[in-house]
Amino acid sequence: MVLPTVFLIHSVDIIHVTGWGEDEYGQPAPVTTTTTGVSCRFVGAKETMAVGGESIGYIKSVPRILFPPGTTIEDNDTLTSTVDGFAGTYQVNAKSVIYEAATNDISHIACEIAAVV
Repeated sequence: MVLPTVFLIHSVDIIHVTGWGEDEYGQPAPVTTTTTGVSCRFVGAKETMAVGGESIGYIKSVPRILFPPGTTIEDNDTLTSTVDGFAGTYQVNAKSVIYEAATNDISHIACEIAAVV
């Protein structure tokens, strides 16, 4: 079952880098496209066990955002939100396409995000 749109109660603007060009001073600069008002849902951090270095492990807690199927989103895209409680700028760190268990249909797209400060 595709994630119902009634659950997509937030919205963000997505800034996607489409290539590289030059700025007015001849320096390399990203060429971007901005998609405004994309429906989404901010969700609480997902806690997972991670292993690093010589330590046994640690708990990794990362906030996420969900998008409907067909949303153009990639790692390192920038998200801006003015939604109460989620206002700010975020960077997409990891994108996952979530499929339905019984079919080959995409349910939604989940992205791990980090605040840009």
